[in-house]
Amino acid sequence: DFVELMEKITYQNWVRRLGKTKRNTVYYQVINLINKGCSADELIETVKKYADNKEFEQLIRADIYHSPAVKAILLRLEQESQDQSVVKQFHGRITVEHILPQKLKDEYWIQRFTPDVHQELVHKLGNLTLLSGVKNSAAQYYSFDRKKEIYEKRNKKVSFDLTKEILEEKEWTKDQILSRQERLVKKAMEIWSL
Repeated sequence: DFVELMEKITYQNWVRRLGKTKRNTVYYQVINLINKGCSADELIETVKKYADNKEFEQLIRADIYHSPAVKAILLRLEQESQDQSVVKQFHGRITVEHILPQKLKDEYWIQRFTPDVHQELVHKLGNLTLLSGVKNSAAQYYSFDRKKEIYEKRNKKVSFDLTKEILEEKEWTKDQILSRQERLVKKAMEIWSL
């Protein structure tokens, strides 16, 4: 499917932080091939030349929080986790939440994470989720139980399936983050590998 192919290369190149000229080169090549009447197979092979699954996976596994694509990645993973027969609409500001907070202030986190482990995991995909802006600023540096209460606050309703999954966890530890990291990276690679 052409749209899926273009989504894959667009996300890959975005996460890989290729410059605008390099990103646009792919699209110019595709347009030229279409204008020449090339086959779908030729289009696919040309686009694949611009992909780098290995680099993409390394970047998805790394500290992804500061990537300009992080919110788009989480939203696309959110879309993938939803019941496709239900169309959800999100209103207001959507923010990226660190479940394990960026600073170890609450005793809950201090007991479970050394500074080194905290630094290793805090910006990983497995520790990030989506929230409305109001909930994110309210969640701050609180304990995991308090954060879950805030995530659920409005009429016991959580908008994002990725965040609902977190509510099912009794603890938020290194093991939970690493397990979720592997699952989300695997899903990302299923969606965007070329």
